[in-house]
Amino acid sequence: MTVKKIAQMVLAGKSRRSTAEELGLSRNTVKKYLYKIRQTGMSLGEFILHKDKTIHHLMEDPPKEKDKLKKLNKSFPHIEKEQHRVGVNRGLL
Repeated sequence: MTVKKIAQMVLAGKSRRSTAEELGLSRNTVKKYLYKIRQTGMSLGEFILHKDKTIHHLMEDPPKEKDKLKKLNKSFPHIEKEQHRVGVNRGLL
């Protein structure tokens, strides 16, 4: 799993930049995953000891974020319909 590999490489002393280059990821992706690992309250050493299934569960977005996304997706048909009206633009919506 990529997240586990990121944690292993950083724990081994590699920089975020070299980790990103070696794994073919952007530096911001590496930074995001390291931030999420820190949010779990575990050290990198503790984190890599977990099984891949547990790591996948830990990296999931919180339900609150998923609810926001669902609400946003529901508003798209309305916004698209409104934009077809004369005189309506994104600024008004």
